[in-house]
Parts: sequence; C-alpha cells; structure tokens
Amino acid sequence: MSPSEDKPFEPKVDDLCRLHWLALHRRTVSVLEYGSGFSTAIFAHALSLLDRFYGDWAKKKLRCQKPFHVHSVEEEQSFLDVTANRLSAELKPFASLYRSSVELTQIDSRFVTLYSNSPNISPDLIYLDGPSQYATTQEVRGFTIANPERMPIAADIVTFEFFLQPGTLVVIDGRTANARFLQAYLKRNWAYHHEAAGDVHLFELQEEPFGSINKRQMDFCRTGQWLLPER
Repeated sequence: MSPSEDKPFEPKVDDLCRLHWLALHRRTVSVLEYGSGFSTAIFAHALSLLDRFYGDWAKKKLRCQKPFHVHSVEEEQSFLDVTANRLSAELKPFASLYRSSVELTQIDSRFVTLYSNSPNISPDLIYLDGPSQYATTQEVRGFTIANPERMPIAADIVTFEFFLQPGTLVVIDGRTANARFLQAYLKRNWAYHHEAAGDVHLFELQEEPFGSINKRQMDFCRTGQWLLPER
C-alpha cells in the first residue's frame, strides 16, 4: 500500500487458492493473519469446512480456545471494514478482526516494525502479509520505513517464537527482505523454502512435540509427514 492507495489491492487467485489448499491440507486449527483482505474470507471458508467435520473433536481434544478460526490483524480501519463486509453471515463465526497501530522500534539494534496489539493465541499457521510500508511515519534517528526506498521488516514472530508449538507453519507473501530477516533471527529448527514462481516463503517448525496434546494436534495437522523437506 502506498500513501495514494485508498482501496485494497485486487485479489490474486493463485495466491488465494494456495492459502485455501494449505489450510485444508494441513487441517489448520488456528490462523494468525497479519494484513486482512480476501485471504481472511478464504481462510474462514476453509476453516468452516474443517469445523464441520472436526469441530466437536477439536474442542474436546486440542488446547485451543477457538478451533478452526482466523484472527486477522489490520493497520487500517477502513480496510478492516472492507474485510468485515466481505465475510458472509456463514463465515463471520470463523473470523475475528483486530485493528492495530504499528510501531517502528529496534531489535538487536536493527530497525523493525511491531504491531501494538495482537490476539493472545497460539496459531499453527501464520500468514504474514502486513504491515504495509506506510503503516507508520515514526522516525528514529532520522530513519523511517515511510519512504519509497524502504520496506517493512515485521518482527512480531521473532518476539513470540518460543511460544509457538512445533508444527507451526509461517507463510509470507513476497516480502523477501522480511523473510531474510526471519531466517537470520529465528532460533528454533525451522525448515525454509522459497517458492520462486509465486514468490512465497514458507517456514515450518520441525521439532518434536512439547507433549501429548501438542503431538495429537501435530498428528492431526501433518497427517504423518512434514510439508517441507526435513531440515
């Protein structure tokens, strides 16, 4: 999004089909999405299908307050309103929308952005498609991302990495600089793949489960194998 943008970008069908397939193929339980849009409705639809077949089981067997639910964080209230209007009555129960400002800060003396408000959940799929380059006009020592020569480097995942459960998948739409930042700063056993044709980056947390409940969810979501080649 640029300062002149007053409407969301048009949907990319290939990207949306990929997200829908990933959510269904992995039997995703909880999605955290940074940057709302058509993807929010796509996730909600996939999760509604999973809920139809596995909802009762998940509520009893998994440690998740809202199984089969997408939590979407958005910097612009106007875009969040568009996303809300795009959700049908059937899909609204499977999505929660959060408005959040974005802060320019530093991690290890590196400039990064952080959302000021995120849902307190443990997602097994994170879709990173925000914030935009112009989410904040803050300056620190003369530096700002609100400049055509810059790009956003979102560090939210780094801050809660050690709270993520083994089996978590991170999907990044483009944002190669952000993906390389995560490669450098994520500390756990993440398998990584860049799908050049679609410019999509995938990170999969390939570790042994924390315990029996995490194992049950991993067995349910992975259906016996990792999505990416083992690291």
